[in-house]
Amino acid sequence: MEEIKVGEYIRILHGTIEKVEKIDPDINNLYRKVITENNGYTLEWLEFLKPKHSPNIIDLIEEGDYVNGKLVSNVDKVERKNFIEWEDGDMYSTEIPNDKFIKDIVTKEQFNQMKYIVGDDSNA
Repeated sequence: MEEIKVGEYIRILHGTIEKVEKIDPDINNLYRKVITENNGYTLEWLEFLKPKHSPNIIDLIEEGDYVNGKLVSNVDKVERKNFIEWEDGDMYSTEIPNDKFIKDIVTKEQFNQMKYIVGDDSNA
C-alpha cells in the first residue's frame, strides 16, 4: 500500500472519512502520525492501522454508505470511471477524479452508531 499523503482523504476503520492536514515523521520507525482536523479538533491516526486512502473521496465510498442523503447500493470502478448506484435506482458515473457532486457522506459505520431501533431495550 502506498504512503498516505497530505491532502488525501482517509477512511478510518470505525468509518469516519477525514482529510489529511499534516503528517508527522516516523516514530520508532514503525508508524507515522496522520493528522486531520474535524470541526476544529485535531485528530491523530497511526498510519500502521492501514486506513483506506485516496486523493479522490469517491474512492472511499462503499455499499451501505449514504451519499447526498441516499443509500448507496453498489459502487464500481471500470478503468477511469466510477459508478455509484443508489437503492432508489438512480446512478451516477464520473471520470476520475471528479467528486464535485458529493455534498455529504454518512458512512455505514457512522449510521449504525447513531441509529435508534424502536422497541430495542439495548438503546438505553
